[in-house]
Amino acid sequence: MRISFDYTKRDYLQFPRYHYLHTSSGLLNFGIMLTVPMILSYSALHSNQSFWEMVLPFCIVTFFYLEIFIFRGLRQATKMGFFGSSYVQFTEEGLETLSPSSGSTFSWDLIHRIVDRPQVYLIYVQKTCAVIVPKRAFSSEVDHQKWREQIVLLSKKEIQ
Repeated sequence: MRISFDYTKRDYLQFPRYHYLHTSSGLLNFGIMLTVPMILSYSALHSNQSFWEMVLPFCIVTFFYLEIFIFRGLRQATKMGFFGSSYVQFTEEGLETLSPSSGSTFSWDLIHRIVDRPQVYLIYVQKTCAVIVPKRAFSSEVDHQKWREQIVLLSKKEIQ
């Protein structure tokens, strides 16, 4: 089964939105980045500093978190020509993908998990790498259900 779609920045942002909030590595990174401003804010609270001196560390860390984990990836994907006409196809060998910048075939054994999000499916082919399939790519609900059944059958993974 083959589905074609235009891959957009909005589709791309679904991955970091899910991954960094629902995986241990993402939560760990976020926790580490919040520890420093919490310590600085706590010390500022007890030393008669102004409100802005307390809030500034959180603002700086938030900026760097967004820059490092979201915007840098978005800029790199744009630079590499990641967005545009793409397709995902099931073959006997595995999951075949083609985008404007690359093409790959992932063996069914390499698929770690399949995550159902409101707008996309995330097909994890590594712990921190996923093929993103937008739900708008399905022309009908019947095609959508056929696709779900086929990927579960071939990958031997349940959709989460």
